[in-house]
Amino acid sequence: MLFRKLTKKKRIFYISLLSFGFLIFMVLVAEFTSRPKFCTTCHYMQPFYDSWASSSHKNVTCAKCHFAPGFKSIIETKTIGIVHLVTYVTDFYKKTKPTAEVSDLSCLRSGCHETRLLHGKVKFKTVNFDHKPHLTELRRGKKLRCTSCHSQIVQGEHIRVTESTCFICHFKSGPGDLKIHECTLCHEPPTRENSESDIRYDHSRVMDEKIDCQRCHTQVIVGDGAVPKENCYHCHIEPERLKHYSDHDFMHKMHITEHKIECQQCHTLIQHKLPEQSNVHLLDCRGCHVDPHNAQITLFQGKGGFNVHEMPNPMFAKSITCRGCHIFHSDSKNAKMRGDTYRAKEKSCESCHGKGFGKLLRQWRRISQNKLKKVESDYYKVEQIVARANAAKKSRAKKLLEEANYNIEIVKVGKSVHNVQFADELLRAAHGLLKNALQAVGSRAKLNPYPETSKIVPVECNTCHVGVVMEPKKIYGLKFSHQNHVVKRGRICKECHSNDRRHGELILSKSKCASCHHKTTTQNQCSHCHELQTAIYNGTQSLP
Repeated sequence: MLFRKLTKKKRIFYISLLSFGFLIFMVLVAEFTSRPKFCTTCHYMQPFYDSWASSSHKNVTCAKCHFAPGFKSIIETKTIGIVHLVTYVTDFYKKTKPTAEVSDLSCLRSGCHETRLLHGKVKFKTVNFDHKPHLTELRRGKKLRCTSCHSQIVQGEHIRVTESTCFICHFKSGPGDLKIHECTLCHEPPTRENSESDIRYDHSRVMDEKIDCQRCHTQVIVGDGAVPKENCYHCHIEPERLKHYSDHDFMHKMHITEHKIECQQCHTLIQHKLPEQSNVHLLDCRGCHVDPHNAQITLFQGKGGFNVHEMPNPMFAKSITCRGCHIFHSDSKNAKMRGDTYRAKEKSCESCHGKGFGKLLRQWRRISQNKLKKVESDYYKVEQIVARANAAKKSRAKKLLEEANYNIEIVKVGKSVHNVQFADELLRAAHGLLKNALQAVGSRAKLNPYPETSKIVPVECNTCHVGVVMEPKKIYGLKFSHQNHVVKRGRICKECHSNDRRHGELILSKSKCASCHHKTTTQNQCSHCHELQTAIYNGTQSLP
């Protein structure tokens, strides 16, 4: 009512005064809220403020980096700032780590780093780095931003280079051994001319001879930079948000190109450095001993070889490691000097499977060794025939010989006990390759047939009792041949053995054997079973 009684001039005056006061108030508010200290009004901003205050950007306000240049951005800055303040005062804010982004336009604005892309290579520690190709070209198919490498906060520092980000790009899923040309992309070869430190070795000869760096420097890369799926749940709790987990291009576009998510928030750490040498540091034996157990691994996994199908050891399929069987220490008298090796013995089998299973280990070794000797003998025989053959026919035969030898070497070096079934298949395939080599040179020489025991003995039995038909046994004090009964007569295991009460229990009685054999056996055939009795009858041996 009082305002209506005022004259028009007074009304204009008071409106102008109030508008001016409001404008002054807003300017003061804008100025106050633009100060970095205002950010600490929200208590969770204190660590970010502290890291900024001790950084090289301490004279640059928060808004200048976190919002791109331009009037529109200024309005956006103030609006978002007021919203943040209101949500904090009303206790409606997210009680998690706050997120913020820094646009490339902020970094490259006038008065800051507008000429950075023109500088060419710069020195960062021992690395030569060029900003231009990293920001103007796709790196590994990904569009990078300034903050892809310059993290917003890392170990208490603000906008500093995160070296682990570099390693994720350069070493994730990369080659196992670094080649000389890969190392020199970032590092100048240390020579006496360019070294500022006390160099001990001039690498000029290394460069001239193109010797790979990891020939001498081992264990320089630690970690694989994998992305465990559980890392996604740090930010996303909705399962549907993870439907693009395997779409790498989409994930990088959303997290790197469109939003600033630090690489190490998703990827596990990769380290790249020369390992510290000390009296407790174990040198990498792989520098000289390359894949010393490759043949054992091939057998255990049941993969590799020629003309064979995959046949993993059942224990490998159940994720049993080498230490499942190698449980005994070596018998070294001075373990400190000679080292300590875990070995497998017959008791290793019995520790899990029970007493008596150690016999299988002896059986596997014995039978496989006999088969290996026979196939090796055939190999040397075929090798000599091929060497004498017509030169025009040798090419195919030599290739078959190489493949057969590869199969043989896997079993010979890898030890058949690591996968007795697969070892048997490798030797069988090698035998077949040798026969094909003879045919390739037109030779009429014949090889002794390889016993196809795996096709005779039931699969459930052959898993462990590989080659059982090859060995003579004694039952009830009499000679017994699985070869005659299983291979020639076609008898199956469960006719004589049962698993009802005890695995492999013999249920065939002596009288049952006699009921079959005594009907047709003549006196001259008695020695097939009664070895000792026949010798006494013939007078070649006396009673014990």
